[in-house]
Amino acid sequence: MFDWRAMAREALGDDWAKRSAAEQNEFARLFVNLFEGAYLSKIRLAEADKFEYLGETAVGDEAVVRTRVVTRNGSAIPVNYRTRRDEAGRWRVYDLDVERISLVRNYRSQFDSIIRPTSFEELLGRLKAVEDKRTGFEGGRAGDVLVAGGESSRRL
Repeated sequence: MFDWRAMAREALGDDWAKRSAAEQNEFARLFVNLFEGAYLSKIRLAEADKFEYLGETAVGDEAVVRTRVVTRNGSAIPVNYRTRRDEAGRWRVYDLDVERISLVRNYRSQFDSIIRPTSFEELLGRLKAVEDKRTGFEGGRAGDVLVAGGESSRRL
């Protein structure tokens, strides 16, 4: 249901067009791994009692699907899925708003804060280090590793 390539493109912003096809593919692969580790695993592991569908709003080929995750302790977390219709006519998620925070915009801000003072290659290195840490690979880079989450990032 996710349009991973569109999410990666949106998260990289203007830098996407500056990259070769191979760089775009590598970034998209690493972005998916980061996103799955940082968000999807937490959604799956959340002590969710139920997911509530609250409705949708569609304009042309874009729509927002509003939901709420209700945890076992009674907390309600709003999660809105921003979707677009793809070439085959299927609706695909290109962004998530969790508690009114766009995850893709959050990533874009963090990625820009790495690319601007350093380089795209530095960003790829950090994303690879996160992937290595998740998979238990010991050959990762030393130093700061980006882990995106919520309103801010943390460094490991």
